[in-house]
Parts: sequence; C-alpha cells; structure tokens
Amino acid sequence: MSNDSATALRASRRPDFGADALVYIEKVRKATKRLRSYETNPEDVRGALQRVREVSGFNVEVPVLSARREVQFVKTGVKRLSGWYMAYLAAQLNAFGATIVRLGETLVSRVEDLERNGDELAARVGAVEARLSRLEPKTAATTAPSTAASTSAKRSIKKGPSDEG
Repeated sequence: MSNDSATALRASRRPDFGADALVYIEKVRKATKRLRSYETNPEDVRGALQRVREVSGFNVEVPVLSARREVQFVKTGVKRLSGWYMAYLAAQLNAFGATIVRLGETLVSRVEDLERNGDELAARVGAVEARLSRLEPKTAATTAPSTAASTSAKRSIKKGPSDEG
C-alpha cells in the first residue's frame, strides 16, 4: 500500500461532523483545557490563586447531541426540565467560588505584607546585632572594675549588719 492510499484510507475513516458537532467539540476542548491539572510551585501563591479563579465557575450547559434522534430528544427534554434547578445551583456555586477567590486574594495580600515586614524586621535585627557586637567589647572593658565593686557590695548587703562579727 502506498503512502497516498494509506492517507486516503485514514481520511475515509474520519467521521463527517456537522457544524454543531464542531462547535460542541471546541467547547469540550476549552472545558478540558480549563480543568486540566497544573503543576504549581508551592511558593507561588498567586499562581495557585489564579488556578482557583480559572476553575471556580460552573456551567450548566449540558451536551444534548446524540447519534440517535430519540436520545437527543430525551436529553433536550431533561435539559429543559432541570435547567432552572441547575441554573439555581450553579449560581450558588459561582457565588461561593467568587467568595473563595476574594478570600484567597485577601490572604495572598496579607502574606505578601507579612513577608515584606519580615524582611524589614530581619534587616533591623541584623543592624541591632551588629551595633551590639561593636558595643560589647567597649562596655566589657569599662565595666570590669565596677563589676568587682558591685559584687562586693552585693555580698555586704546579703550579710547584713548583724552578720558581721
């Protein structure tokens, strides 16, 4: 079998989709792309929040296309009968998803503020430690004689006046 005849055979096996089916296939592709799993960096909180935002919407548009006309008719009927209920449920779930996204945005903002403040505090503590390390040798040299005097003063206070003799 030649290469051209193999291509022709594959092309003849492909189903002939109508315009409605192609629109439906495109919707399915978008939905599966939206719902695919993403690998995120654990440090990327904003990226994780973006993933939540992307999947937090619920769609009540159900597929009704079928190869058999009677099945398509039943699907259309079920869709019409339950559509109002599904729309009500989806509205609640969409509101919940939007609230979760707002909570996530607030938490991300708060974490970024805390990280920024933590960096500032670390810099300030480092400066204080450097200053303390410069001052310690100076204070140790000047307080050594007075430390001995204060120790003897403490001993005399502990003995008290009645302990002397």
